[in-house]
Amino acid sequence: MRAAVALGCDHVELDVQRTPAGRLVVAHDAPDEESGWSLDEVLEAVGPTAGVHLDLKIDEGEVEAVAHVVAAVGAGRVVVTTAVDASIARLRAWRDAHAPELLLGLSTAYSGTGLGRRMVGWWPRARMRRARPDVVVSQHVLARWWLRRWARQHGFLLLVWTVDDDADLRYWLRPGCCWMLTTNEPTRA
Repeated sequence: MRAAVALGCDHVELDVQRTPAGRLVVAHDAPDEESGWSLDEVLEAVGPTAGVHLDLKIDEGEVEAVAHVVAAVGAGRVVVTTAVDASIARLRAWRDAHAPELLLGLSTAYSGTGLGRRMVGWWPRARMRRARPDVVVSQHVLARWWLRRWARQHGFLLLVWTVDDDADLRYWLRPGCCWMLTTNEPTRA
């Protein structure tokens, strides 16, 4: 993360989870009490220049987590993403009252199960209309096939993940192609 900040990346993505004891940590996979960096440690490492892309891997307590990050770095430097539809409604209510410049994104990586999960993930339009996020968050292949055009037509910002291949980076880094992309290769990007 420090290297990404030093490169001048606009945002650093933090996958936020809650340990069984309730501690907020930055970890992609489900943490135990010993794994993951504390959220506060990582926010300190990000420093005062880069924005924070807060990718919530929790489905409750999201308002408190976001309020904590906004208090630490400021709402104008934060974009929050989640795959939990109900979280967007709770966060929108908090944002409207406390941090109107905060951006909220709903991921097409739906948190349901089975075939319904796959169908809703590939055709998220109804979810987006109901949840009313600011940002559509999509895996880059799905976004390239059709979601990019749909998001633009409906006034959504588009955040694509995880773009690491050189050809895909060249495609998505073209001006106006997407609002933000996540990559494990910030130096190559």
